[in-house]
Amino acid sequence: MSYTKQQPIIPVHSIPVQDSTRTRTKVRIFVASPGDVLEERNRLARVVEELNRSLADRLGLALELLRWETHVAPDVGIPQRLILQQLPPEEWDIFVGILWHRFGSETGEIDPETHQLYWSGTEQEFKAAYRRRQESTTGWPKVMFYRCIRSPATIRDVDTEQLAHVNQFFAEFAPTGLHPGLVQSYTNPEEFERLVREHLTTWLWEFPRPPAPEVHRLVVTNDRNVSASEVQSSAPSSTPIPSSLLLQMSVPELRQLICDHLTMGEVQTLYFDLGEGRVVISDEEEKNDKITKLLDKLGKYKPSRIPEVTAWIGRNRPDLCVESPPPPRPEPRSPETLSSSQPGKLRVFLCSRRGLFVFVPMTVILVIGVYCYLSNYYKIPIPAFLFFLFLLPSLVALLHTYLFSP
Repeated sequence: MSYTKQQPIIPVHSIPVQDSTRTRTKVRIFVASPGDVLEERNRLARVVEELNRSLADRLGLALELLRWETHVAPDVGIPQRLILQQLPPEEWDIFVGILWHRFGSETGEIDPETHQLYWSGTEQEFKAAYRRRQESTTGWPKVMFYRCIRSPATIRDVDTEQLAHVNQFFAEFAPTGLHPGLVQSYTNPEEFERLVREHLTTWLWEFPRPPAPEVHRLVVTNDRNVSASEVQSSAPSSTPIPSSLLLQMSVPELRQLICDHLTMGEVQTLYFDLGEGRVVISDEEEKNDKITKLLDKLGKYKPSRIPEVTAWIGRNRPDLCVESPPPPRPEPRSPETLSSSQPGKLRVFLCSRRGLFVFVPMTVILVIGVYCYLSNYYKIPIPAFLFFLFLLPSLVALLHTYLFSP
């Protein structure tokens, strides 16, 4: 989609991006800086890639980092003009500017406001984003500028003229300057990475996007599987479900797994998916603290939701799952063993309580009948017979247990 200056300024979030499973809204992030902050540019690319895998994907967004090194084709003409022609400011959603002690070289273009040459491409790109923000009624694009206040390695690395331009440029951010605003300072690339991740996370939550489709939460059933309808509605069919080994992990083991393997962006997404609200995590210590509080809360008040955490890990990080071995097959049994191990209906009945009540009286009656028959031929004392008759139920019960118990 092309833009011209006569068209009204519209946010790029109106341009959908189609992938294999759903439509995501593209967010274009333009970075402007001279060559002395190359490490910061690379760290910004890493942050964008991480957010793309975690928070942005959950919000239905697709981040694209616009860099002249990767998005501008070579051509003849003024270099800065070629950059702005192939990456027009109308397509920027977020502008990220970075300066240290170098300002850059002149572009050969004239500033329409001051009618003077731009001192650097970074200045020209910033002013293009700033003018578009001033003309916008939506509050976009967001313009973020970062200044490194770290001292150079040696004094020879400092160009006094370049440093003077840098100081003059940042002086215009004052309330009475040409472009008032807030500038974020940092001392090293690690701090820059932490700050820009936190700030991009804030703006991604605020980015206008179409209503999210209904999400069916994963539920772990008694057989430790996720129902097919929920898998189809909440994740691609190729996404594996958690293994039984992962589902059987205790809370401390689960906490250690998350702290060791999940990134800060993935932990933020986990909070959001579990309905615990949105959180901004800026460092590893805060990430571990958030995970500890979340699992302690669920383990104490909602232990039934712990399987949802393991289901989320299995769906979003299948590389952490261990496939459960298949259940062992029963060994085939011979017909003799099969017939002896499977009792018939009579044996099952005699082994029951009702069978005991039938077996004992019938045995007593049979013994009395035998006594009456034999008493006609043999003289058996009555006391001995009564004593035997008294012990007979116990003997019959023992016999019943020996013969018919499984």
